[in-house]
Amino acid sequence: MTKLLTSEPTWGGFLRGMLVLAAVWWAWTTYAWLTSAIDVDEGAVRLTMLASTAIMLGVALAVPRAFGADAVLFGVAYLLVRLIHFVLSAVVGRDDLVRRGVLLRFAPTSYLHLPMVAGIVLFALGLKATLHHVGTELDTLPAVGLCAGAALYLLAHIAFLWRTTGRVFRRRTAGASLLLALIPAAVAIPALAALALVSGVCSLVVAYEAIRYRDSRVRVRHPDLVA
Repeated sequence: MTKLLTSEPTWGGFLRGMLVLAAVWWAWTTYAWLTSAIDVDEGAVRLTMLASTAIMLGVALAVPRAFGADAVLFGVAYLLVRLIHFVLSAVVGRDDLVRRGVLLRFAPTSYLHLPMVAGIVLFALGLKATLHHVGTELDTLPAVGLCAGAALYLLAHIAFLWRTTGRVFRRRTAGASLLLALIPAAVAIPALAALALVSGVCSLVVAYEAIRYRDSRVRVRHPDLVA
């Protein structure tokens, strides 16, 4: 994905990259649902899953040139993956209403995984540009990727935690807001300095939570010591 984005570092290239990311993520997450609902270790289901994995390799190889020379390979391979998914989904929902209900309840939470992945990809785009131009200012798109990518990951993680626990993590929210506020500075200072600011904000959030919730982490990871 990062190679696709860096091959055309424009806003149009960014939008096309996000479309490909969403398509690949959709295929991945639907198979994650399916493997949680059916037994994939036996019979035709196992062979079908192996076939879909092999076809996804073709999709992955075509991603860097999905809008160019490998567009046909990407489209055909992706279509086959989706057709296999349709068949397996029909098998899951045909006779087992409980399993289908589990999939439907899991779906809203799993969608929050997409902006997390998008944030990682955007940050990787900004990081790659930084490593190639450490002493000069970043262009707008890599600067946005560097700051907003990290912020998007934090915000998506906050939303995921709120969905699963009902709590809003204020420090992560403050960290994400600060990262977004750094975008104007990231286009005006050397790339390495911008990376240092982003890293500093993320490190502060992690350090605060590591210290603030140290006792809770011990209880969760080592319940035998607490007892």
